[in-house]
Amino acid sequence: MLLVLAGLVGNYLKFPLFLNIDFIFGSIFTLLAVQIFRLRYSILAGALIASYTFVLWNHPYFLLVSTLEVLVVGVLFHRYKVGLVLADALFWVFVGMPTVYLTYHVLMSVPETSTTLVMCKASINGIANALVARFVYTLVALRCNKSRVEYRDITYNLLAVFALVPALAIGVVNGRDDFSVTDQNIRAELLENSQQLTKKISIWLQNRAASITYLAGRGVTHSPVQMQSMLEQSNESDINILRAGLINRDGISVAFSPTLDDSGHSNIGRDFSDRPYIAAMRQSLQPVLSEVVMSKVGRPTPTVIFAAPVVKQGDYAGYVAGVLSLDQLGEMFEKSSTFHSMHFTLLDKNSNVIITSIPHQKLMAPLQRGAGTLTPLGNGVGQWVPANLAGAPIMERWKSSYYVIESPIEKYAEWKLVLEQPVAPFQKVLFERYTKSLTLLLVILLVALTLAELISRRSIRSLITLTSMTQALPSRLLANESTIDWPKTSVYEVRQLVANFKEMAQSLTAQFKTINQSNELLETRVRERTSALNASLKDKEALLKEVHHRVKNNMQVITSLLRLESRRSTVADTKVVLGDMQARIRAMALLHELLYRTGTFASVDLGKYLSQLSTQAFQNQAVNLRSVQLVLNLGSVPVGMDQAVTCGLLVNELISNCLKHGFPAHDQGLVSIDLIRLDDADLWSLRVADTGVGLPGNFEEKRKESLGLQLVSDLARQIGGELEIAPNSDKGVVFIVNFRAVEPNPLQMPD
Repeated sequence: MLLVLAGLVGNYLKFPLFLNIDFIFGSIFTLLAVQIFRLRYSILAGALIASYTFVLWNHPYFLLVSTLEVLVVGVLFHRYKVGLVLADALFWVFVGMPTVYLTYHVLMSVPETSTTLVMCKASINGIANALVARFVYTLVALRCNKSRVEYRDITYNLLAVFALVPALAIGVVNGRDDFSVTDQNIRAELLENSQQLTKKISIWLQNRAASITYLAGRGVTHSPVQMQSMLEQSNESDINILRAGLINRDGISVAFSPTLDDSGHSNIGRDFSDRPYIAAMRQSLQPVLSEVVMSKVGRPTPTVIFAAPVVKQGDYAGYVAGVLSLDQLGEMFEKSSTFHSMHFTLLDKNSNVIITSIPHQKLMAPLQRGAGTLTPLGNGVGQWVPANLAGAPIMERWKSSYYVIESPIEKYAEWKLVLEQPVAPFQKVLFERYTKSLTLLLVILLVALTLAELISRRSIRSLITLTSMTQALPSRLLANESTIDWPKTSVYEVRQLVANFKEMAQSLTAQFKTINQSNELLETRVRERTSALNASLKDKEALLKEVHHRVKNNMQVITSLLRLESRRSTVADTKVVLGDMQARIRAMALLHELLYRTGTFASVDLGKYLSQLSTQAFQNQAVNLRSVQLVLNLGSVPVGMDQAVTCGLLVNELISNCLKHGFPAHDQGLVSIDLIRLDDADLWSLRVADTGVGLPGNFEEKRKESLGLQLVSDLARQIGGELEIAPNSDKGVVFIVNFRAVEPNPLQMPD
């Protein structure tokens, strides 16, 4: 909205050259919108800003041209990455100027000279505005440091400005000077012609007045017969006097030349007492000039009567009247006009046209100019401009305008001389001159833009090459790229920059060599150290395996000793206790065997361990219970060795409890062991259930006396849980321990 408002103000504050040929500045803000916003917003802003040209120039076609400018420049600038100024120049050469020619010359019938002038002016105006818009955007971008500006673009714009601004300034100044000189010359010529013609009219009137006044003086002393010859002589000697007569005090002609009128009747003895000018002449006793009337004799032309009184001894004694022809005045006007296109008009005191060179103007009718305005310019000179014509460019309105000067004729008459100098001939000359100047200026500008493009590309070519070469310079140096073809240039600053990069590349190469040597030495040491550590690790792994293997073997020896002792004993309870101890030792031995075989000593898969333990314990303890089946549903969770041993002993006790007390009559049934992850990621549920006889009625009392259940409760607390005992859903009993799996800690050697 701000750009649109500024663009409308820019078009309103136009810079006039002459005759409504203006430079406008709204497209500066339109092209700023092109650089800032998306294309559709730019087109909308351009159309709104250009809408003022309809008011400015009285036609909508430049709105079309301006909208096309935004569209073409926006596409070239955003999609094809063409510079803004170059894109605008391409638009005017290939789209803008043809469109102006089509709309002005073809659609509006503007003369080709005027159309060419508008084409050149609009192109220069548009390219100049593009330069200003790009400079404004560049300055703001450099100041705010928020947008990337190419150095080539800055160079290009500067070169274009240095070429455009002086040429444009000279062209504008010379053009305005030409127009000013032409304007002053027209006014001066018009004023001079007016003064000369006014003087000639006054002299013409004075000569006619002198002749008639002389005859009136002779009428005092001469008889009518004598006056007849003098009238005839005067009529023959002056072609401006059509008829002349001596009228007595009663208004009756006593002498007249010619003596006969066109119908053959005598002019002597006619009554002229009804003439309106006689009363004024009787009172003033001074010559008078009558109103202009159309002649009824011959072809209808304006005529005027000059009358001089015959005064005898201070009294009115009649008058001498001369009917004057104004044809000689018309011829004099035509000969006196310096410019053949100048129009002259002589008005009587009633502002009716007496003489005119305007073809369509009627005689003895008011001067007709049509609708328009008359603007004073000074020294009595004004300029009349016709009203706007619908759909026609305003410069055509100026073509129909003309300079006007009105000069009163103060001697004897209240006439007024009107000279009109049409602008069209001078406009044509100025348009031709301006067209040549602007065409030359446009050619210079296009050549300058082309040279600026070539120079800007040439000037930064070395920088672009250097940028491309140094973009991955460290990687290329690390890759041992032997030859780098550095750019060569005669520009001092670029040569210095290349020299600095060469020095930096050499320094980096030397540092990379040092770093590579250090890395090789370090890698050798690392390999040696790694080999030693691997050997030590293998020794430790072997030692741990040997430890677990020996522990497992020792536990098997202990199990064998307990089995031998159990065979020797004859006490049943002792056999049972010894058997339970064997099962517990086997559970711990199985863990050491699992660690030995897997080779992982810090953690163990609890599900896998419990699966092997349950299967082994069930096989050893359910010898007499062939009809009981074991069902396993064990998840996988890594735990430390301590938590695994505890869980193994707990499961061993619960399996033993289920087999001893759940199936006393050797019934068929199931023993199920589940290890299930609960909703919490680390919370697990260990469940051991059977489908045996279930809990006895006095279970709570026996529980306090049972060593196995007390051991199970202690083991459950060791892994962070509580033992829950409940009837199974169908029959039997279920033992539940919910615990949190603890991540195994890495192995640490004891101090």
